[in-house]
Amino acid sequence: MAGRRLRKRILEDIHKRGGADYLYNEIASGKTMTQFAVEYECNRQYFSTSINSIPEYAAVLGKARADAADALVEEGLGMVDQLDGGSTTSEIAATREKVQWRKFMAGSCRHRR
Repeated sequence: MAGRRLRKRILEDIHKRGGADYLYNEIASGKTMTQFAVEYECNRQYFSTSINSIPEYAAVLGKARADAADALVEEGLGMVDQLDGGSTTSEIAATREKVQWRKFMAGSCRHRR
């Protein structure tokens, strides 16, 4: 029974915040399902299942993830652009790793949907 109350609370809250438009904006901006789950004090799978139970919300997730992939690539470019001739080798290496991770995540976002 507690699970049903949580699902209802999640869906009502998402609706109050703007429903599908809110979800689109958050996911496209890079917010993850895991971050939502932490916010609602549940696991990622529970949050995802709850959201995907509403056809309108499920439909918007694919488009939002594609746009999130673009945002991740743009973030990576911004990180590279911040490097300059005075950057240390450790700063360059750290940036390289962050960019690689964003490339991986962008590919994952595009591949899933």
